[in-house]
Amino acid sequence: MTSHSQVPPQHYNFESYVTPARWNSYWHQIREVVAAKPNDALYIGIGDDIVPTVLEARGIRVKRFDFDPSLRCDFTGDVREIASTVPVESADVVVCCQVLEHLPYEEFEETLKGIFRIARKRVVLSLPYAHVTLAALRMKLPKTPRISLNVSVPCFWRDWKFDGQHYWEIGTRFYSRRRVENAISRVGRVACKFFASDNKYHLFYILEK
Repeated sequence: MTSHSQVPPQHYNFESYVTPARWNSYWHQIREVVAAKPNDALYIGIGDDIVPTVLEARGIRVKRFDFDPSLRCDFTGDVREIASTVPVESADVVVCCQVLEHLPYEEFEETLKGIFRIARKRVVLSLPYAHVTLAALRMKLPKTPRISLNVSVPCFWRDWKFDGQHYWEIGTRFYSRRRVENAISRVGRVACKFFASDNKYHLFYILEK
C-alpha cells in the first residue's frame, strides 16, 4: 500500500516550523508520555525528532516509526499497516501526533486500532482542529495562576479539500468533533482530551488500556 501524502524533510526547518505554539504542543506530548512512567515508547512520524530526543534524555527508550526509509528509523512502513510491522503491546506508550490527518478519513479508525494494539499503557494522539478565534486573553498577576481565555468556533461551514498534506481536519464540515470522537471511543477508552494550552489547533486525546 502506498502513502497518499508525505511531508518533505525541508518542511521541518527549525526557523519556520518550530514556532512557540508548536513548542507548547511538544511540551504536552512530553508531559503525557512522562506521566505514564514508561520504560519505552514508540514515536510515529518523527518530524524534526525533537520530542523523541527529549524523551531519551529522560531515560526513556524510544523507537521510531516513519514512512521515509531515508530517516533510518527502527521501523519503516505505512502507518495503515503498522500492526503487521510492530509487535502487539511492544511499547508502554505510543505517540501519534499530527499524523493521521495525512490519511483519508475512511482509513482513520482502522489505522488507530492498529496503533492502539501496540501500546501496553496509553496512546498519546493529537489531531488538527480547524477553528476561528473570536477572542483571546492571557493574564498573569503576581502570586496567582495564569488566566487564559480563548473563545473560538469550529469552521463548520468549510468544506475541507485535500491541501497536499491534510485530507481532513476536525471542526470542518463532515468532520465534526462528535463524529471523530465517536470513532476514537470505539477504539479505546479516552482518559482525557484537551487542547494544547497555547495552541488550540492541536487537540489531544489520551487513550488508555
